[in-house]
Order: sequence, then structure tokens, then C-alpha cells
Amino acid sequence: MTEEKKNVVAGNENVAKKENQLFAFFKRLRQRPAAVVGLVIFAILILSAIFANVIAPYNYTETNVREAYQAPSWKHICGTDQVGRDIFSRLLVGARYSLTLGILAMLLGNLAGMLVGSLAGYFGGVVDEVLMRILDVIQSIPGMVLNLAVACVIGVGFWKTIIVMGIGGVAGAARMMRANILKIREMEYIEAASVTNCSNAKIIVKHLIPNAFSASLVQMTMGVGGSIMAASGLAYLGLGVQPPTPEWGAMLSDGRQYLTKFPWMCIFPGMAIMITVLAINLFGDGMRDALDPRLKK
Repeated sequence: MTEEKKNVVAGNENVAKKENQLFAFFKRLRQRPAAVVGLVIFAILILSAIFANVIAPYNYTETNVREAYQAPSWKHICGTDQVGRDIFSRLLVGARYSLTLGILAMLLGNLAGMLVGSLAGYFGGVVDEVLMRILDVIQSIPGMVLNLAVACVIGVGFWKTIIVMGIGGVAGAARMMRANILKIREMEYIEAASVTNCSNAKIIVKHLIPNAFSASLVQMTMGVGGSIMAASGLAYLGLGVQPPTPEWGAMLSDGRQYLTKFPWMCIFPGMAIMITVLAINLFGDGMRDALDPRLKK
């Protein structure tokens, strides 16, 4: 057999192995009903956000003072706000902002954290000590206090809130990646890569991060819900996404002064946040179990 044919056979075997691993993962995931329910709910939320303009019965910016403070009815199933805007339509469009904010903030924080954790875990020594002490200082500050401080420095708005949430997620992601790197950096394939004169950057990007990624994947999934919750809390305090943008936290902040008389203005945005975070956490728990090596057969 020629060298070219051997490479083709080896490549086919690797593809088949990856397909079998993926099939086994989904098989284990299907055995966890709560995870499937969470995934279905989250998929419905994403589809609702994508097709919000089609599903929404009203224009989310349309005001009608004559219909202000309307209680939930067949005409307005979630009621109206103080200027007569349909809350259900705003919730659908607001899903775009909240989900996008949660996903992008999670990606920003985890990508930066993976880089920091990889450097600390791979190089060790002084590099590890300096980076870990910086992370200790960051993690010694309560999460909401840190978010408030950063928001006060860089300002408010949708994109700035993503940066604030991303900064808050760096420390946790870095520690998770560092712990995984420490487990695998002494393995034979890493030593082989070093012997073949691979650069440190190539070893980290091509060998370490991909093999340490599975545990971080679960944290990233759960981080979406955490980012949505934190961003909503920040908006509620007036330092996140600002009204009239229909982000769920901003809607809560906008309706809090009417809570005693017109509670639906806060109840429905709060329920949207609760259902979304619950669905993501259910799916994240199921993914963690499906990826647990001890459960593999």
C-alpha cells in the first residue's frame, strides 16, 4: 500500500471515529429528557427571535396612548405598556437582543479566558503565577460589583454591555482552561509536538485548546444563561441596555415603577428571562452528563 493510500485510510478512520463519538454523544443526550426539553425550548426561542417580525402581531415601536396600561387580553396577550406598545411583540424582538447579548458576551469572555488559561497552564512558572494572581484579584470582586464598575467606566449601551459581560466571564473561563491544560500538557502527543520543533503558539492552538475544549464547552453553554441574567440585572439598575430598546432587562427596568398597579409589565419580561435561563441550564446539565467520560460505554 502506497503512502498516499495509507493517509487516505487513516483519514477515513479518523472521520469514522469522530462520527461515532458524535453519534454516541447525541444518543446519551437523548436519554436525558430534561436536556432535550431545554434544547427544544431554546431552539423555539431562537426561531422566535429570528422570525420576530413575522410572528409579532404589532410593530414593537408603535405607540397608542389610548391603549396604554391594557391588561392581558386576546387583543394584547401580554398587555401593553405605559405608551400603549404591545408587550408580546416587544418580547419577541427583545429575544434578539437578549440572546445575542448572552451568546456574544459568553464567546468574548470564554475566548479571552481560554487564551489566558492556556498561557498559564502551558508555560507555568512565573507566567502562571502572575496571571493567576491577577485573576485572584478579579474574582475577589463580587460579579455584579465588577460589572457595575466596568459599566461606569466604559458607559452604557448594547455593545458596551457585551464587553462588560465578557470581562466578567474571563476569570472563570481561564481557570477552567488552565486546569484542563495542566492535565494534558505532559501527555505523549504534546511531547512529540515539542520534539518536532512545533512553536509554542502552534502547540497551544492546535493541540492543547482543542483537546481541553470539551469541559469548557459545558461552561460556555451555562455561561449564556448567566450572561443574560447579569445583563438583565445591569439593565434593571440602569447601566445596561437602555430603553426604548426592547431587551428583557431594559423592559423590566422600564416597568418597575408600575409594578404595583400594572404588574404584567414586569411579569412577562421576567418570565422570558426565567424560561430562557432554565432551558439553557437544563441543556447544559445534560451536555455535561453526556460528555462525562465515566458514562461512556
